Amino acid sequence: MGVLSESTVLSYLVDDMALEIPETATLKQLERLLSLDAHEPGRFAFVARREPADEVAELFQASLRQANRLVMVFVTEHGKPDERLLGIITAWDLAKFF
Repeated sequence: MGVLSESTVLSYLVDDMALEIPETATLKQLERLLSLDAHEPGRFAFVARREPADEVAELFQASLRQANRLVMVFVTEHGKPDERLLGIITAWDLAKFF
């Protein structure tokens, strides 16, 4: 699993000393930048589909006290990274409910 984000684009531009990503670029060419571990200074978490929303909110809240804040939570059946992705939760999603 990987994530294409602003961080990915910026890393590509800096690492390759490029002014833009060519229109012909493929995800395969960006693969080294897509891994979950490649996204600094953010981190990702996995939760089970039945995880209560207030517990997911607490994950985001707790990460505010850490240097490497939680950027996104991936929802899978049992909260494991090797399972099929069912959804994505961001702090903005939770702001609608809390």
